Amino acid sequence: MGESKITNNKINADVNNSVGSEKKELAAAAVIETMLDGLWIVDIDGRTIDVNPQMGKMLGYKKEELLGKSPVEFFAEEDRPRVIAGIKESIEAGFVKDFEATLVAKDGKKVSITLTASLIKDQQGKPMATYAIFRDITERKKAEEELRRSEEFSKGIIQSSHDCIKVLDTEGRLQFMSDGGQKLLEIEDIKLYINKSWVDFWKGKDHEAAFEAVRKAKSGETGHFQGYCPTVKGTPKWWEIIITPIISKKGKVESLLSISRDITECKEAEEKLEKAEERLIMALSAAEMGTWKWDAVKNQDTRDASFNHMLGLEAKTTTQPVEDFLQRVHPDDRTAVDKDIQQSIREHDVYFAEFRIVCPDGTIRWMRDKGKPFYDEHNKISYMTGAVVDITERKKAEEKNR
Repeated sequence: MGESKITNNKINADVNNSVGSEKKELAAAAVIETMLDGLWIVDIDGRTIDVNPQMGKMLGYKKEELLGKSPVEFFAEEDRPRVIAGIKESIEAGFVKDFEATLVAKDGKKVSITLTASLIKDQQGKPMATYAIFRDITERKKAEEELRRSEEFSKGIIQSSHDCIKVLDTEGRLQFMSDGGQKLLEIEDIKLYINKSWVDFWKGKDHEAAFEAVRKAKSGETGHFQGYCPTVKGTPKWWEIIITPIISKKGKVESLLSISRDITECKEAEEKLEKAEERLIMALSAAEMGTWKWDAVKNQDTRDASFNHMLGLEAKTTTQPVEDFLQRVHPDDRTAVDKDIQQSIREHDVYFAEFRIVCPDGTIRWMRDKGKPFYDEHNKISYMTGAVVDITERKKAEEKNR
C-alpha cells in the first residue's frame, strides 16, 4: 500500500487535503494505470519500487522484472553518465525537467524519451523517493532526424499522427501543418495561414508563452507550454505544445518543429471535477457535516473546510497533529472518545461517538462522529476516515423535552 500511496499523493498532490479524499485517490490510481506516459518511482537508494503498465509496455518488461532494479540499468550506455548526473541534480534541486535520453527495451530496441523527475519529500522535508514521467518521443526523434537529412522528410509518419504537427521558420512563421493538425483546427484552406505568425494564434498569457517557446527553440532548447486556442471555426480547444529546433548539417537551427496535442477532454474533466468538489463542499456545509481522515502512521488528521467551520475555525482544509482535535473535545468527553476509537481499531469495527467540542470562543457544540478504520498488509492500522455532524440543535430539543 505504501508504494502506491506515494504515487497517488504525488499525482494528485492534495488528495489528503481535500474533500472526498478516497474518491480522489481512486481517481489518481486510475489515471496512473491508464496514462499514456510511463511512470517510474525509485526509493532514496535508487531502486525501483513501482512502475505503471505503460512503463513496462514501453520497455517490454513485466513489472516484477523492474522492481528492485536501478532505472540506470535500462538506459543506453552512452547516456548513463548523464542520467546519473540528472539523478544527482534531482536530489539537489528537487526536480529535473524535459531531460532527453535513450532507453533500451528488452528486445534491444532503443526508445527515445523525455523525462521529468521530481523528489518526493515527507512532512519534515526529508526525501522519501523520486518519481519520473517518461514520454516516448521515438517517433518525434525519427521525424527530426529525417528533417536533418533532407527537406523531403517522410510525410507518412507525420500525417498519421493524431497530433497537430507543424514546421515553423526561425521567426515563428508557419511553413507546414499536418493533415491531422488541419483537421483538429478545422482549417479548410491551409494556404491562408502559410507564412503567418504562429505566435499570433495565441492570446494573452498564452501569447507570451508561445513567444517564449519559440525563443527557446531558436536558441537550441526545447519550448513547452499548455494553452487555450480555439479552432478557426471557434471550437474551444486546449493544447499541450512542444517546440524543438531542427538542426542543419552545419549545426545551425534552420527551422522549428512544433507538436500540439489536443488536451481539451482532460481540461474539461478537470473542470467538472472542480465543480463537483465545490458542490460537495456546499452540500456538506448546508448539512452541517464535515469529513476527516486520520493518518495513523504520521498521527495527523486532515479536516475539510466544513469540519473546521464547525469547530469555530477558519473554513479551509487543514492537516495537523491529531492531538489538536482531541484538545478541542470537551474535557469530560475525551476519555470516552479515545476509548471508542481504540475499540474500533482493536475490533476492526465502525467507530461511532457523540461528544461535545469547545470552540475557541468558549461555545460548546455537540457532534456525532462516525468513521471506519483501514489496515495495511500486516494488519496494522493505516488510517481512519469518517464524517461528523453537528447535532447541537437536536441535543437542545432533547433537553427541552425532558
